[in-house]
This record gives sequence, structure tokens and C-alpha cells, in this order.
Amino acid sequence: MKAMRRMLAAALMCVAVTAYAVPSFTPIIDGVKDAGWGVTPDHSSTSQALPTEFNLDGGLYVTDDAEYVYFGYDADNDPWTDAKSVHVHIVFDVGSTVVGGTFACWGASNVAYTHPFKPEYDLVMQWNTDDQNASFTGLNTWTINTWVQQPEITTDDGGGSQWTEVAIRKNQIGTPGFGTTLNISMWLRPAWDSQGGVACLPADATFPSDNAALAHPLNAQFAYSIQTAYGDAVAPRLLSVHQIDRRSVELLFNEPMNPVRMNNSSYYVPGGWPFTGFRYVTDLTVGIWNFGGFTDGSSYNIALLSGISDVAGNPIDPNFDSLGWTAPNYADVLFRVEDPGATQDSIFLKGSFNFYHEYDAGWAGGNVLLYDNGTNGDVTPADHVFSRSFEMVPNGGTPSFEWGCVDELNNWLVVGPNQTFSLVDNTDITVTYIIPNPTVNPVTVTFRCDVECLIGAGVTPDSVSVAGPFNGWNGQVMTDADLNDQYTLDVLFPAGSVRVQEYKFRYHVAGGTEWESVANRPLEINDANPTQDQGNFYWNDWVCPPTNLTIYSNGTNADLRWNGPARANFMIYGHIAPDSIIENGTILGTSATETYTVTPLIGSQFFQVRAYRP
Repeated sequence: MKAMRRMLAAALMCVAVTAYAVPSFTPIIDGVKDAGWGVTPDHSSTSQALPTEFNLDGGLYVTDDAEYVYFGYDADNDPWTDAKSVHVHIVFDVGSTVVGGTFACWGASNVAYTHPFKPEYDLVMQWNTDDQNASFTGLNTWTINTWVQQPEITTDDGGGSQWTEVAIRKNQIGTPGFGTTLNISMWLRPAWDSQGGVACLPADATFPSDNAALAHPLNAQFAYSIQTAYGDAVAPRLLSVHQIDRRSVELLFNEPMNPVRMNNSSYYVPGGWPFTGFRYVTDLTVGIWNFGGFTDGSSYNIALLSGISDVAGNPIDPNFDSLGWTAPNYADVLFRVEDPGATQDSIFLKGSFNFYHEYDAGWAGGNVLLYDNGTNGDVTPADHVFSRSFEMVPNGGTPSFEWGCVDELNNWLVVGPNQTFSLVDNTDITVTYIIPNPTVNPVTVTFRCDVECLIGAGVTPDSVSVAGPFNGWNGQVMTDADLNDQYTLDVLFPAGSVRVQEYKFRYHVAGGTEWESVANRPLEINDANPTQDQGNFYWNDWVCPPTNLTIYSNGTNADLRWNGPARANFMIYGHIAPDSIIENGTILGTSATETYTVTPLIGSQFFQVRAYRP
């Protein structure tokens, strides 16, 4: 795993910081580092949290030519070793402006952008964990408090342990002229369903264990000056036709187009279907309605006339001005979330799949709104059954799709693992999740974490905390009131809380955080009583053995004496060499110092004392 394991949020270095530092060159976008990228730049770091460290396998490289700005960097596809895809954000401002984004896009609204120059663009790359390649590259744009996801960028390559690079057309980012400054920063975030959901890379050297921590604001930028004047004499091309659903298609171009000409229906010649209106028009795409609907499995085509041109006035390339496609066979998937406790006003769908509905008004910060108003697949209005129907293309059942749901604050409503379903063929299906019935009465739950064995191994925590969905997986500090290495915390779960919860302990030392590696601990709240004690749990379920064992014999009896962890139970095993067992699994009580008498003592006997959690 490469050095991105300790990549620092808000830190990167550019190859050139002035217009003349490095001659411009045009790299080949193939996932191989060209010699023209130059030598490894120096590292630099800025953070609001200490200790700080920056090591992005050599830094971020930037160059440009007449049409493109290029970014290149080495990347690790799985820095958290959780076998899930990750996202890298390259955030930049054009021309040193003070108007732009104040927070991250793609649903990561808890990542604040406090840069001196507000970024107008966020380039996001997502990596696959199976083939270690960049699976999606998107360019996002802001005003101040609103970001818009632009179509996918196809001029990219690399990922995982490979060199990664991407080219952005200058006319996609406002056509910056020679000498214009790009102010750039960079950060990493985990998969969509990781603890915390939208938590980003914390600005400290131990971030792999801080996956759910609140993100530190990004406040550092590094300057790069455009080295080549803009020029475009190349005819644009139609890259692809993508059927969005049964009623519309999207045309994707290889460069920004003239929006006025894109909005003129007389320049489009549909084949086998009626053009019935524009769904949307962006600089790279146009969505076209066919209100009558496309028939699953039927063939269609579209041709463009020379009136379609790019922003420089170049007409569409006649060799790349038409495409055909076959309408997919869809299945209707109805997503249902039942809210029996009537605790939610709005519920949003999240999934491992990418719905092709970027321009659907139902999207809210990357989450899909479910309905409880009798529309969009919902049956009965205001019954607290939230639903939405989506047309999805079957994948043969492999892999299984994962999904979950959140409230309007992006808090997970699914307890336990993600929900899954298979879509083998075009048979319509319904998938349902029932939010656990909430508590009626408030309950104070006592959590206990025993770190005696951890301290015995030489680790003395500065503090210990408990984290779960009830605190956004951000942790609440526990106390060791008796100074006996048992940390406790009382947490009030008010009436209306989800009954089925989970949690983990974590400790903090020298500015770092370490999570337990055990599975999430289950918690089911019983509101029949006002208090509930979870009992004593050893850190990571580790119960250390006794530190010593002494045997005293008078010829008839044997007294066993040992010192062990204070809140453990003990089990005695006794053997007559070599293989006869006379005491097997005798359970004793809880005590730090214990004496146990074996009567009678027979022959040459060997004893073992084991500790375990009560």
C-alpha cells in the first residue's frame, strides 16, 4: 500500500508555480508517467491538526497545452484496506477569485472549504477496488452554496498502484488565459457507506483509524500558472449516446459546445423515434425527450447537422456526427422504506450503484428523495411508507447491489450491514427496509470499556471513547472515575430512539486514534427500564492471561495462586503428564488474586490458568 496511507488533507505540490518554471508539454493519457512530467517536487503540508505529514507518492503534477490542463499523481486504490472504492478530490480556483464553493461536493457537506481563494471546481476521481483503475472522473462546479455535477470526464486513465492522470479542456473551466493562476488543493475520502458516510481524510498522520471523524477545514492552496495560450481549431465529436430511461437519451460530446446551437431542435435528425423536446442542455451534453417511450430491445439512431458547433465555432466533425443504439431491457425496482414509528419527515436513498438521474430534481446532495405522497411508485400518501420506482438495467445478479437510506441530515437509518438485492433479469422487483420501531421511553445506557490488559501491554491511552450511530460515529469521551482502568460513560437515548444500535470503543494517544478491530458491538435498547448497563467489555475483547502462577504442595494438596486482570473470570486446566486430564475447565470467580486448592495432588501434574471475560 503506497504512501497515500498518510496523505494529508489540504496538501499538494504542483510541478510549476510560475509561467516559466517548466516548459509545457502534452502528456499521453494512458496511466504511464511520461518523462515530461519532470522530477519529483518537494513536499509541503498545512493543517489545523498535529502531527502533520504529507506524502502523496511524490506529489501532484500539473501542466497545460493549448486545449487542456493536465493533472497527474500516484495513487493508492485502497488506503484504508477495506476493499471499498475511494474518491480523490482535486479542488481548484481559477484566477484567484473570492467567489466559489465553501464546502465539498458529492454529499460531503461536512468538509468545509476555507481557502483564501474559493474553488469553483472540484475534480473527483473514484477508483475500483477490483481492477485498480479509475472508474469515474467527474468535474463539479459551484456558485457559492450550490454545486452541480457535470458529465463524466473520459480523458483519464490510471488508478490503484498505477500512475493516474486526467485532462480537462480549458473551455470547461472558463478558458483561462496565459499566466492565469490556478489555486489548488487536494484531499481523499472513503467509500459512500463507510462509517460516517461522508467523512473525509482527517488532517493527521493516523487517518486510517479516524475514518468517521469530522473533517478538518481545507485551508491551504498551491499556485500553478497557465503556460500556454488557449487555441482550438479542432472539430468537435459526438462521443456517445446513453439512454437515461425509457423516455429520454443523452448525447455526450468530447468538448464544450455552443449552447444556443445545442438548443435548436432543427439540427437533430432522430431515426426510428420522435424528437419531443429537450430535457436539459449543458456544455458537454444534451438530454432529449421521447415522451412516447423507447421500446426495450429496439434499435434507434440520431444524426447531427453542421449547425451543431463547439464554443470556438468549429462545426461537428462529419465523421463523428451520428450514432445508433439498442434500447436496454429494463427492470422496475421499487425501493420502499417503512417508518412504523412515524419519526421521519424525509428519507433519502443511497446506493452502491449510479442512477443515471444527475438532472432529476429528486436528487439532493447525491441522495435520492423517496416519496410518501402517492407518486413515483408510492401507493398511499402520508402512511410513512416512503417509496420510489427506478428503471434499472439488470446485471445478471452479479454483483449484488447495495443500498441504504438516510434522513435529511444524512444520518444513517439502516442498522447493521447495507441492504442488498440482485437484478438477474428484467423481472420487476420490490425491495423493502423497515426502520426499527423507536423507543417510547427514555433510557440511560451505561457503557464500560476495560483497558487493563492494554495498559499491561505498554499502551496507556490519553482517553477512551465510545462511538456509534447515536453520535454520528464521532465518539464521546468516557471517564475512569475510580482510576482502575475501567472507563465508563452514561448515554441518554431519548424517547423515539432506534431500538437496534451498534457501537465500538476507540482510544486516543499522542494525537492519534485507534479503533477496535472487532465487529461492531450490538446494542438493543430496552425501554421497559429507565437504565441499562451493557456490562464490562475488554478493549478489542482482549483478556490478558495472569501475570504469574505459583503452585504450593504439601504432598497431598496443591494450592494454585496467581495474579490476573481484575475484572476477569478464570478457568483451571490440570494435567498428569503426558495426557491424562483430571481438571478440565473448572470455572472460578472474578478476582485479581486467586487461590485454588487441588485435592488430592496426584503424580507429576501441570496446571494452566486462563482468563476470560465474565
